[in-house]
Amino acid sequence: MLLCVREQKEIPQLLSTDIHFTQGAVEILNAGWDRKSSSLLISLRGGRRWGGRLFIYSPPDFIPSSVACHGTDYSYTWRPPILTLNLSSLEDVVTVAVGFWRSRG
Repeated sequence: MLLCVREQKEIPQLLSTDIHFTQGAVEILNAGWDRKSSSLLISLRGGRRWGGRLFIYSPPDFIPSSVACHGTDYSYTWRPPILTLNLSSLEDVVTVAVGFWRSRG
């Protein structure tokens, strides 16, 4: 069993993946919050036939409002405060944008 510890932020953040045992250190090319669009932007390395899951933390006042993904098929589940994004494959570089609506502030 692996445990991942991250500092809790006041904005949505990528917590982990189940793609590699490092939970994101190898497969994540870039991940960050875009304040202007209220979106979490993520790029993942390609070269893998099967997919995996991304686990995204959403603080109490942020609600996921949209998901866009280029490079693979996807589905997602929302169980507050975690959004789980299921990617079908990672053969090519994959880019993801998760938009959020803020309920206050």
